[in-house]
Amino acid sequence: MALASAVLAQDLFIASPPPYTILAAGSQVTVQLVEKSPHNRADVSIGIQYCKSESECPDVLQDLGQILYTGPYTPGHHEDADYAYQNMTVTIPSTWHSGLAQLGAVVIWGFGDGQDDAARVILNVVSSK
Repeated sequence: MALASAVLAQDLFIASPPPYTILAAGSQVTVQLVEKSPHNRADVSIGIQYCKSESECPDVLQDLGQILYTGPYTPGHHEDADYAYQNMTVTIPSTWHSGLAQLGAVVIWGFGDGQDDAARVILNVVSSK
């Protein structure tokens, strides 16, 4: 199977939810965002958007879709992991239609140098209707 959790930046990835997780519209999900080389002064935005297919999802650096979370990104080291991470809980919109969706995250480091990181994971959302 191809790497479904496409890592758009070398050091940032979404560890949870795993690729192709089936989520109901209106449900909450914990997003575990992992940074192999954490920096200081970061903010993160997490969004969701429809995909025509696994290979036809918009670039998350250009369009995150519907924003589900925006806030500080302060990954910490934990005994259960090799890398620093932070968990954030988001809610899939209750009006979301069934089908493939891309959950994307963009971390803005605050340096103003254009070196922002992004990661994505493909999900299967089931409509609550």
